[in-house]
Amino acid sequence: MTKKKRKNKVEQQKKKILLDSILDKWVFVKQIIDDEERFIFIKHRLRDQSSHNRIEQTVLSPEPFECGIYYITDYEIDKILDWSVNQEIIEIRPVRFDLEIGLYSEKEKITSYEQLEDYLLSMNYITSQDIQNFGDYRQKLSGAQEILLGYNSRKKSM
Repeated sequence: MTKKKRKNKVEQQKKKILLDSILDKWVFVKQIIDDEERFIFIKHRLRDQSSHNRIEQTVLSPEPFECGIYYITDYEIDKILDWSVNQEIIEIRPVRFDLEIGLYSEKEKITSYEQLEDYLLSMNYITSQDIQNFGDYRQKLSGAQEILLGYNSRKKSM
């Protein structure tokens, strides 16, 4: 029993350290679709300031149905080696999550990308400067950190 508690404590500390390095900062995920490079921009915030277990993920993507606020209640995070650049990169894999605000969310009824953008602006999830910076999904923001976004096949619904 003690070993399991220690392992969980170590895992929680590792999760905290890795998440802190990308918390409240815009990061990007690179996608290559039909030989075209494009970027998804993501910002992570703690849902509860006293815990790193529940996070909100703001996603700005060239695909409007992917954009919005995701509420993540369980995730895995690790550093892996990116062979293409020969350096370590953070990978975050949501396990339990829900699209809380977006085109297909059940909580907020949003029917267009423009309405979603207005809502995110009014609720201070994004700024008009963010819209300018991330308006062209073919260009990454200089100085932003690249991460990998994995999808866990064991997704559990909330």
